[in-house]
Amino acid sequence: MKEELSTNSIRKINSTLISSLAEATRTSYGAGLLRFTEYCDREEVSELRRMPASSFLLSGFVAEFSATVSGSTINSWMSGIRAWHVLNNSPWHGGDEFVSQVKKGAMKLSPPSSKRPPRNPVTLEHMIALQRSIDPLSSFDIAVWALASLAFWGCCRLGELAVKSENSFDPIYNADRFVPPQRTA
Repeated sequence: MKEELSTNSIRKINSTLISSLAEATRTSYGAGLLRFTEYCDREEVSELRRMPASSFLLSGFVAEFSATVSGSTINSWMSGIRAWHVLNNSPWHGGDEFVSQVKKGAMKLSPPSSKRPPRNPVTLEHMIALQRSIDPLSSFDIAVWALASLAFWGCCRLGELAVKSENSFDPIYNADRFVPPQRTA
């Protein structure tokens, strides 16, 4: 890339690439890179062998954490390592059949403590009980009812509709009563 483009162009490409990942995704992927780096340090893997990471190195990383963390955690960490390779325009060997089989084994070895029992569904009786308990003059209660109704009838997860905290509000992703509606073509 350095032979073809100016430093300024490379900087813009890198900035644009980083912007392709949401902030929460970057944080999650960073955890995978940290674990991978720690693993490579323990195994005395040279910096040059870490990228592109061979299918054997990636399989060793997955196997290291099998039976200690959930399969979804390992998948998230592997996604972070993959993104690191993509951002550096480096070949990715994590999709090889060998790595896939090791990942399947890791999923089966996930500790029971990493699996949550299924939650009971919200029923129409729950919705009726909620509706009876709200104060129709309270804007907060009305907002809670609207959110619960949308989640229930729209088959949505509350996490897809509600803001986790006041500090995590982002007008790009979260509705705001002060934003005027816009027509789309």
